[in-house]
Amino acid sequence: MKEERVLPDLVIYNTLNFRLSKCGRVSEAKKFLKIMVELGQLANVVIYTSLMNGMCREEDVLSAMTLLKEMELKGCSLNSCTYNTLLHRFYKGRMLNNGIELYR
Repeated sequence: MKEERVLPDLVIYNTLNFRLSKCGRVSEAKKFLKIMVELGQLANVVIYTSLMNGMCREEDVLSAMTLLKEMELKGCSLNSCTYNTLLHRFYKGRMLNNGIELYR
């Protein structure tokens, strides 16, 4: 892409982030998020949720909740996939009180 002078857009970053997160390469996905923001692109709910999903798959719920707070601070609206990702992990991790708190 760089050789062809094609600049990555939101769709490309979404795809990279989703696939890396799904494959358990969350640290690499975080790097792409950082690069994206440095280049002036705004992360959307899809990118944040994909990254949260990867964190939850690695049972890193604390990082996922931190990312949720970051998302909210930046004014990015949550959607049903975002909530479902976190609720699913809370259920699997037997953290039902956290799920109830998120619901409120």
